[in-house]
Amino acid sequence: MKKLFENEYNMYLSLKNFFISQMAAFNLLPHFTDYHNLFLSALDMIRQLSEQLTALMSSTNNSKSTLKKELETLVVDAAKKIYAYANYLSNDVLMKQSQYIIRNAVAASDTKLPEYGNTIYNMAQASLTELAPYFVTAASQTELRKAIDDFNVANPSNKTTKNKLQSLRTQLEDQFRIANKAINDITILVDSIEHNDPALYTAYHNAIKVYNYGNRSYDITGQVFNAEDNEGLKGVSIIVTNKDTNAIVLEKKTAAKGGWRGDVSADGVYVFTFSKPGYKLQPLTRAVTKGEQCIIKVKLIPEVYNNPV
Repeated sequence: MKKLFENEYNMYLSLKNFFISQMAAFNLLPHFTDYHNLFLSALDMIRQLSEQLTALMSSTNNSKSTLKKELETLVVDAAKKIYAYANYLSNDVLMKQSQYIIRNAVAASDTKLPEYGNTIYNMAQASLTELAPYFVTAASQTELRKAIDDFNVANPSNKTTKNKLQSLRTQLEDQFRIANKAINDITILVDSIEHNDPALYTAYHNAIKVYNYGNRSYDITGQVFNAEDNEGLKGVSIIVTNKDTNAIVLEKKTAAKGGWRGDVSADGVYVFTFSKPGYKLQPLTRAVTKGEQCIIKVKLIPEVYNNPV
């Protein structure tokens, strides 16, 4: 999810909790339930689409790395065999072509590597019978062809993969538009009762105020690290509850380097729960005072933990 969308999503999570805290008053407003249900539906879709997008990008990057190594190995191996054959024939052109690929395949870009693979494949196909003693066979050609095709599919620049990513991003943007429209409709509704319920009007507008992320001070700032390597952890879910009431007052997710920040509505003792798939749940209790910055740094322990020496 883009940084701008991450910030907006975090604001939505705060609004969701605000609506819960004021639900009795909001339910008295005409059509609020309709707008609120649209907002919640969009919020859930944003979560699902974000998870799908993250999973696809992660899967693509991981499989691409593995497939690239396999393709590099096959291309270089086939090129060496063709070079040996060309050397026997004293075919300078074939030797130069195969030697060039041997030198450049390992450091080749994602675009160039399959091009080298196709070149070697076509060169081998043209002399398949003669190359049999060098172990270049129909079976090895099939293996090379499959490696080229598999890498192309896993490559984010591949049309099919690119289309899937673009489709998810488009759907995500659509859901943000739906959520924004719902919030806008609720704002118009709340504005209409400014004189009837000034307390709700003021509380709502405080809740939806636009945060100035560059200059604004926060009650709480923090960072979450991987206990194994001390690297910042992105995507950690943080749920903050009031210790006395058990009410959820804040929901956040950490950014790229594990950073996060947020506010609470009042002084008090709060329970911070940090969670991420593959890591042990980490609860933490801290007192927070409005106007005084509270800094929280946490290390999450992987489920399978190799203690660094």
